[in-house]
Amino acid sequence: MTIRNKLGFVTLLLTTASAVCFTPGFAKAAPGASSAGSISESLANFLPTTSSFCAIGADSGKTYVDVRSDLLLAPASTQKLLVTASALNSLGALFTAHTDVFVVGGIKNGVAKTVFIRGGLDPGFTTERAFLLARAVRSYGITKINELFLDDTALVSELVPQGARAFLSGISSFGLNWNSATVRGCLAAGSETPNVIVDPFEFKARVRQTVRRGSVSNLSVTRGATDDEIAASGVIAAGACAEEYLAVADPVRYTSAVLKGLFAAAGVESDTVTSRKVPAAAKLLLSFPSRPLEELIKDMNYYSNNNMAEMFVALLGERSGEFSRDLGLERLRTEVKSRTPKSGALNLVDGSGLSPANRISAKVVCDTLAQEYRNPDTQLTFFASLPQFGVSGTMKKRLSTVSGRAKTGSLSNVSSLAGLVYARSEPLVFAIIQNKVADLPRAKAAEDVLVEKFSKL
Repeated sequence: MTIRNKLGFVTLLLTTASAVCFTPGFAKAAPGASSAGSISESLANFLPTTSSFCAIGADSGKTYVDVRSDLLLAPASTQKLLVTASALNSLGALFTAHTDVFVVGGIKNGVAKTVFIRGGLDPGFTTERAFLLARAVRSYGITKINELFLDDTALVSELVPQGARAFLSGISSFGLNWNSATVRGCLAAGSETPNVIVDPFEFKARVRQTVRRGSVSNLSVTRGATDDEIAASGVIAAGACAEEYLAVADPVRYTSAVLKGLFAAAGVESDTVTSRKVPAAAKLLLSFPSRPLEELIKDMNYYSNNNMAEMFVALLGERSGEFSRDLGLERLRTEVKSRTPKSGALNLVDGSGLSPANRISAKVVCDTLAQEYRNPDTQLTFFASLPQFGVSGTMKKRLSTVSGRAKTGSLSNVSSLAGLVYARSEPLVFAIIQNKVADLPRAKAAEDVLVEKFSKL
């Protein structure tokens, strides 16, 4: 059953959960409409030859536009669409990752002698979720833990931080706040000196700040020799706040500090928090689930979260309770090739699309989107995870006069856009990939014009 056959259900979703924006009553193509070949020829020179794009009828499978669609290019973050498809088809929309809590020596008079917490690659393990975990432990009557250990060994092939920017944070077994911290500066009206803090507050970082009052807000932050040494500079306007995100170099140390503070806030005192593998004699106390995958992929695609994409890849590489990003990438490549047999010599080196070494074609993306549209098990969840034109996520300020949803992509010289647009003839899935881009804003404006042209087919 297609999206168009579920319009009554979809209308309900739209009013309750901001699901995919569907438009009933598509007009049929006018008699004598241009052929796919003539349309492609007319658009062939719309973008440079270092670009490719395609548009396929989501219901009919008809190719409306095909311009160099087999050309292998760096896709940037539209590569996350391949991860989304594999995660939904292999793990399922209701899949949950688990953070497990173990006890050694039992619990007596509210005191647990030794507690182990094992990270399970929860892609949405934020400060708020970690506090809920602490409260769950407290619900077992525990008010004091003599020894609290974190086990970060579930991930057997890591992606280490590649820089101080949050999108370069790498992944780890806990992945607390996507291995990053927020530096926030605020200036109250009537004050002269901005206040700068690090969130989560439980991470006792020392901030050396030279931020001053200004007419606009522009905050710049750098990390010192360790995670808890941060320098902040810039200006904050009166009555305003600004924030920047920093990757943490030592995720386990960061997680230990935050969890100790959160456990204390939940009424559980812990003397020490260090790192150690769960012993065989430990007894499982509780298994704390993540939010379901259908919610997590929406966060990933709305905000183009690189860390979440890499964690999903590692989850795809699960074997006997351990997670391998390398195995996950192998599985991703295999599944993409099985879905799109004519994918060519594609090269997938990550899940996020961050590496300029990635190579896929617009046709691979179009074919993946078309298959997900026609898959009754994943259709609604897949397209609901994409930002809506003119409304949400990275598409909030784009294509407000067109109905559809899409995933954006950007690198220093790459721009891409792929998703679903409601055309006059039928819904179309499309993909646009541009490489060797000299002017990103101009490239994105060209993508929007092209999608507007698709909407009129």
